[in-house]
Amino acid sequence: VVVVGAGPAGMVLSMVLARAGIKVTLLEKESTTDERPRAAHLTPPTMRLLGRAGIADDVRRKGWTPNNFAWRKVDGTLITSIEDFAQSKNPESLVVLPLGPLGKIILDHASREDNLTIKFNHPVIIYPVDKFGWDDLNTIIHPTHRALVAKITQEGLWRVSYIEDKTLTYEEARKNAANHYTTLLPGNPNPEDVTLVDFSFYSQHQRCVEHFRVGRVLLAADAAHLCNPWGGMGLTGGFADVTGLAECFEGIHTGKADESILDKYDEVRREIFHKVISPISTANYLRVASDPDKVNVLETDPFLKTVNAAKSDPTIKQKLDDGVYAVLHDFTQYYNVKT
Repeated sequence: VVVVGAGPAGMVLSMVLARAGIKVTLLEKESTTDERPRAAHLTPPTMRLLGRAGIADDVRRKGWTPNNFAWRKVDGTLITSIEDFAQSKNPESLVVLPLGPLGKIILDHASREDNLTIKFNHPVIIYPVDKFGWDDLNTIIHPTHRALVAKITQEGLWRVSYIEDKTLTYEEARKNAANHYTTLLPGNPNPEDVTLVDFSFYSQHQRCVEHFRVGRVLLAADAAHLCNPWGGMGLTGGFADVTGLAECFEGIHTGKADESILDKYDEVRREIFHKVISPISTANYLRVASDPDKVNVLETDPFLKTVNAAKSDPTIKQKLDDGVYAVLHDFTQYYNVKT
């Protein structure tokens, strides 16, 4: 199997396949893993996959597990929150670890796999992206004061995602970041009180390819679909793709499935993106874009209404916890030989 792209999803897929006895070559156009600030929340379905890859324990040691997830107004007023949203009693509980350090952990483990060959500085060009359907991006006029604020390291580094003027250059936007923090962060810190460690642009989008399989080429994660950054569904969905694709390849390798299972992968993973991942991702975006002073979001937003009810009803909280696994699908049920 040849895997193109040494992002977290590509490396973990390569590791799982290699550990199953499949020879894998992993190709990456860059000289090393990506260190840019991106997603950081590794949900229970993701931690299950990292366990299969043999790296979950190291990820837990390097990352941290938060307790509370809250929705607030710009002035800090609490709207509602989820206590123990990381599911601390779940062996697969959520871990916060940015993709930069996560990538280093994965690469360290991957380099020890006998069945895995990793080749950096090896770009793969299959087709011109601008020719095949990437012109369907919908844009929305964004309100100014909107942010997702999260602690992402044990040492106390925080990530702030917010909306910026797209006409600014990279350097202009970086210089302007501290001004946003004055408005968005509790206590309204002065620009000189903020230490900016890293900065990166991220375009908002909801995209999905027409097919996840074309002949012997299979797509997963960012190669198959893209999400806006609100809620981490892109990372979660990408690892869920990898979980399913690994099951398909393992079935073929062991003779328990034929290649038709890859068509099932194509069908099911696209359906999950359109019916689960994209709707949740879009709702996350629209939720943060709404003005809580104009509408009672605890009455008009079904999800926040459920979150609020879960505070006093353990049954509802359990349904919320179980719901994070909706991104997964068991492809072993399509094996021709049952174990």
